[in-house]
Amino acid sequence: MRGVYGRVRRRSIPDLAPHPNRAAALRLLRGLSGPLDEARGARLLALYGVARPREATEASPAAAAAAARRLGFPVAVKALADPGRGCKP
Repeated sequence: MRGVYGRVRRRSIPDLAPHPNRAAALRLLRGLSGPLDEARGARLLALYGVARPREATEASPAAAAAAARRLGFPVAVKALADPGRGCKP
């Protein structure tokens, strides 16, 4: 890099080794563009060690109740969009 910007950038950004999970993250993102769905975003955050609340995806009210007991209260219930349909028209 040339000029003032290059000198400042060299001074201000240390050389860091790539994160150990970088290759796995790149594989997860390969071929994608645009926003990530929630599940893929959660996997990406986990690869980099970002803590998230425990969660479960269930298909019936009974399974959701069992998951809530397993996870521990309080819990939040959230509807998931059909991946093939998108969120809004």
